[in-house]
Amino acid sequence: MPTAELPGDATAAKACRIFISYKDDTEPDTTLASFLYKTLKQVGHDVFKADERMRPADEFSEVISGWIQSCDLFIVILSDASMKGGQGWVAAETEMALKSKNAKGHPQIVSVLANVEPPLQMRFEAAIGHLHHFQWQNVADNEKLVAAVLAAIAKRKRHGPAVAGRPVFINGSHWRSGRTRESLAGTTLVPVVAGEETTLSVTRASGPGSFRVRVLKGGELEVAIWSAAQYRRVADQPGKFVKMIENDNHIWCFERAKVDDALLLQSPSGSEEPVAVSFDTAVVKAVWRIAHERVTSHEERFLIVVKDP
Repeated sequence: MPTAELPGDATAAKACRIFISYKDDTEPDTTLASFLYKTLKQVGHDVFKADERMRPADEFSEVISGWIQSCDLFIVILSDASMKGGQGWVAAETEMALKSKNAKGHPQIVSVLANVEPPLQMRFEAAIGHLHHFQWQNVADNEKLVAAVLAAIAKRKRHGPAVAGRPVFINGSHWRSGRTRESLAGTTLVPVVAGEETTLSVTRASGPGSFRVRVLKGGELEVAIWSAAQYRRVADQPGKFVKMIENDNHIWCFERAKVDDALLLQSPSGSEEPVAVSFDTAVVKAVWRIAHERVTSHEERFLIVVKDP
């Protein structure tokens, strides 16, 4: 069956984010990974293969982590070379995918055994030995493999898609780099340390203004909405805007997010690509989303990401 006629063409449905894990400079791993990359891209899916998507300035481990934790489907090509010693990127990526699947429900894992038979090398057997494996012997199996991948995508869609957007992975580097604030689809990312005070900028009726926040060690959020105000503990009220002062024309929304779930950030104007944010739970201890609006509909949004002192 020609590739263009494969079932499950993504032009008829929402594209799937796919990560391909394989050992580079090894055959048949490299050729098989390239075949999957080109074929799945051809039918409209968003596919990550390191040598195709990495840029020279990228931080390799952070890009890899972000993609794995936000992708829908993780394809791992297992050969004698990629499993040797249970070491290397393929092993690390597979365990990361399994950890994300167990914590968040995604990605779905598809393992391809390239000229090897079960049982797998010990580390892989412990991680994914219980999963169904596709047996690949040679290029004659290519079309069957693609059909199996597209069937896995169709199954995922029946059970609901994962959060889809440009992946951003929040880990310790966001504090080591001077806590640089950046905009993610119109939301300002603010790395903070528990217990410390942080000042944020908002637009007042009279012009630029500010407010202060601090997150306690237990994850509770306190806010002082102008310079002379006292701190007030705020409640987690997803989607609900409240007035902090009676008869004020400013309203606020405070929402506590789960650190073990991916979070989708979308630009209010729709002009920017959505961002799927995931968190290193060994570092990030609490996450709060804050939105501020005035009656004129001006809005600022913040993502407060907290680590321990």
